[in-house]
Order: sequence, then C-alpha cells, then structure tokens
Amino acid sequence: MSAYWIDKEEERREDLLASFRSEYGISPTHLISAPGRAELLGAYSHFDRGGTLTCALSCDVLCAVAKRQDGMAEFRSGETLPVRFSVHDLESREREKGKTVALFRGVLGFLKKRGYPVGGFSAYSQSNVFSAAGAGAAAGALTACIEDTLCLGGKLSSEEKARAGEYAQNVYFGSAGGIAEQAASVVGGILRLSFEGGELSAKRLPVPKDHSVVLVCAEETDRAPFFEKTGKQLKEVAAFYGKKHLQDVPFGLLLEDLNLLRRKVSDGAIVRAFDYFEENERTRRAADALSAGDLGRFFACLNESGQSALALRTQSLKDDPVFVCMKQSGHLIKNGGFNLLRGTGTVVAFLRSDEAQSYFRAMARLFGRERVFLSEIRRSGAVSLKL
Repeated sequence: MSAYWIDKEEERREDLLASFRSEYGISPTHLISAPGRAELLGAYSHFDRGGTLTCALSCDVLCAVAKRQDGMAEFRSGETLPVRFSVHDLESREREKGKTVALFRGVLGFLKKRGYPVGGFSAYSQSNVFSAAGAGAAAGALTACIEDTLCLGGKLSSEEKARAGEYAQNVYFGSAGGIAEQAASVVGGILRLSFEGGELSAKRLPVPKDHSVVLVCAEETDRAPFFEKTGKQLKEVAAFYGKKHLQDVPFGLLLEDLNLLRRKVSDGAIVRAFDYFEENERTRRAADALSAGDLGRFFACLNESGQSALALRTQSLKDDPVFVCMKQSGHLIKNGGFNLLRGTGTVVAFLRSDEAQSYFRAMARLFGRERVFLSEIRRSGAVSLKL
C-alpha cells in the first residue's frame, strides 16, 4: 500500500519521531497511519448483515513504533496518559469499558484467540481524527497494523484486521460497532460491504475526482441506544420467519404477511424493517451508480436516504436542529448529495470540492466551527512505512 498519507506531512512526521525518541530513548522502526471514516449509506444495516457504503477520510492517527522484547505494549501521546499492558494478559476488564486501552487490548486479544503470536511494542501517536469520524475504528485499525507489521510479517488479511477492531469495540470497549466502520479504516477508499450468502464481501468503488466529504454534527447523539433498539426490532421481525437475520428474509414475504406480522411485533419494528430493506436497495443502486461513473444517480440515492431518515425522526420541527441542517443543505448543495446518518444527529455531504468550502463555511456559521468537518476521501487504509 502507498505511504502517501505518511510522506506528505513532513513537519508532523518529524515532530512525532522526535517525541518518540524523547519518550523512549531509542529510534522508531516504522511509522503507521490509520484513517478516520464516514458511512455514506446503510449507517446501521450492517449490524444485521445489510449493505453499507463507507469511505476513509483524510484525518488519521499517526504513530511511531518499535518492537520490544519484554512482552509489554505501551502507547504514549502528548494528549493522553500513557497506556501500558502485558501481551500475556489480554482478558477483557470491566473497569476498562469505554476506555481506549480496551480497544488496544481487545485487538491483541482477538489475534491471540486466533492463534497468532502477538508481541510487545512501544508506540507514540498523534491524532487529528475529528468527532463523528470513527476514532475507535482508527484505533483498532492502527493496533492491528502495528501487530501485523512488527510481529506477524504481514500475514493478516484485511478482513481479519477489521474483525479484530470490531471484536475489540464490541466485547472489550463495550459499545456497538460494526464491521463497516472498521473496514473503511483498514482498506481505505470507498467500499460497499454486503453479506450475500452470509459471507462478508467488500467491493472497492471508484473515488470521484475533485469531490470532498463534509460532516455536520448538528446534534450530539449517543448512537448506542439506537443501535440496541434497532437490532432488537430487526431480530423480532426475522424471528417471525424463523431466521436469525432479516437479510435472510425475502422482502416480498414482509409485504404478503403484514397483517399477521402486526399481531406479533410492533409497528415500530415493521417500519424499521421496511427501512432496512429500502436502505439495502439504495446502497446497491448507489454502488452501481459509482461504478458506472453516474454521480447524478449516486447523489440521488444519498438524498433519498437522507429524506427517509428525516421522516423517521420523531422530534418536533421547531426543536430539532437536524431538520434545520437538512433543509439548509437542500438549498446549498447543487452538485452533490447529503444523507442523515440514522441514529445520529450527523449529516454527511458528498459534494464537488469547489462547493465544499462554501457549504462548510455556511454550516460552521450555523452550528459552530467545532461541529463541522471538511475532508478528502483517502484512497489507502491503514499503512506502514519502514524508517
């Protein structure tokens, strides 16, 4: 993989190398970069094996590393307290739930369970991954890349790295996290993830030239309750058909059995099931449009998904900043599309770069500079550079 994203930031890189030498008294052997990510479509459906369109962003965690022989893994940063643990003690800990150390330990724990000979290392990192861009996914991808580079000789597949991050986030960190979030940070570019036949499939899609992504955090939202409730609703509908996943139920059966289904599950669960199937189809159409270079159709899918998500919100029009953001986006964006990420107060816009700056400034005036983020799409995922 190209190390372009490491090479292009010379000043940041040199500062990081100097910090590593100052902290550890030795020189690092590698630099490793793992990007943030954004979901464009299907922001929750991959939790029940639905389709997702996701992309890597140009923000990242950049880390200087060196292998060590004492069996310890140590992360340091100028921004947080040091994290240090033994690679021989990788069981999850209740007191570490919600803390970054859980992500680091969890990735190594997953790899050890898979039979890989994990090893210790020293690391010094610096992050510019912004709010809503998946700091947890970047941390998981970073840790898997460190182990693969220093200890495993590049043996890990992209899926194994992504599964390690997903496992760490779900089991060790204690939050809902899907494979799509991890895959974007591991692989990079724009990905369509699907589960045809029950197996994970990741297809890289063309990245349109001269386009950018803007994330607008119109409202701070904890996604965990939404994911938990939605997961239960989808499983309720699937269980009606004797299935574990709704992906295994033909959409036509839902239409045929609606009267009987309403006697067994809530209307809310049925509406969420409709949204699941519709979002899967939109994701497929959006991926086909990108593959064909038809940006008009791609933008239409984003807008359609956003309007569908907006319709599912229950808050009052006069109280909800997300409605304001969506309505304003509709007037500002002429050469792009925008979507509301389900279960969040975040709007993601995919638009031509010459419009992105003006859209960014307008949203920053509306919601504050600290809530609006402009990014390129990064074509590479987690990468290492030997020094």
